[in-house]
Parts: sequence; C-alpha cells; structure tokens
Amino acid sequence: MKKYYKSIVELIIFSVLIYNLTNVNFLLENEFNLITINTVLVGFLFTIYTILIPLLDEEIMEAYEKTKEIERVFDNITLGIVYGILSVLFTIMGLAIFGIVTENKMTNIYKLWLTIDLSSFILVMKSMLLSILDMSSIVGSIRDFNKLKRKKCQANDEMKNRFIKKG
Repeated sequence: MKKYYKSIVELIIFSVLIYNLTNVNFLLENEFNLITINTVLVGFLFTIYTILIPLLDEEIMEAYEKTKEIERVFDNITLGIVYGILSVLFTIMGLAIFGIVTENKMTNIYKLWLTIDLSSFILVMKSMLLSILDMSSIVGSIRDFNKLKRKKCQANDEMKNRFIKKG
C-alpha cells in the first residue's frame, strides 16, 4: 500500500487543479461515453498486462528484473486499471446517487464528484501512454537482443565453416 501513496497524492492534486481551473459541465452530457471509454482503456491495459506475461521468459527480461524496471511497468499498468475502474465506479455511483444532473442543478459536491471522475480518467490516459511506451521499449529490447544473438550465431557458423574448409 505504501508504494501507492504517490498515486493517491497524484489523484488528489489532479482533482484539486481540475476543480479550481476547469469547468466540468461538459461531463454532464457525456457520462455514459466516459464509462465506455474507460472500460475500453482498462481492456487495453489488461491486454498489455497479459502480453507482458509470456515476455518474462525472454533472456533479456532478466536485466529488467534486476533493475526492478519490470515491476514499475506492471505497477503502472495495474494503477491504470485501478484508476479506470475507479472512474467507472464514480460515474455509475454519481448517476445512482444524484441522477441525471443538469447544469442549473449542479452542486459543489457533484462538481467534486465529476472532478474526481475526470482526474481518474486523465490518470488512466497517462497510464495508457506510459504502458505503450514501456511495451515499445521492452519489445525493442527483445528484438535487439534476438538480432544480436542471431548475428553471434551466424558469426560462429561462419568461423566454423572457415576452419572446417581449411582443415
């Protein structure tokens, strides 16, 4: 739980900034769209998570394990999934508690509710972006490592062939 304090603080800071600096009224007509987008993003994050599992068997992943880099990647994906579920939960609970709210019936509590919802969504987007960049880096490392391994095998084969021909 201790490692998630930073994420909780991040959610609070985003919520305070959004509450004070933006008009969240546009969410009033887009709550169902936000649910749809969040569930799709959570699905993508879960897919990235499941794609990473078999990659752990690759030799190059030992380096990632030693540096705790892979743990950071998995934590980022997990947080994105949690933020997405939190955002969907806040949207559904907001609709259940407050009903469909119009702009002229907006209360500060409901504005705070929408702000937390929007903050969670932004953090899901952040996690999605970081996950894509992480996956790109990991796949690139695996490709480079495998290319290097193939070149090494080719060089060994060429050297064997040279010595066999001469001998």
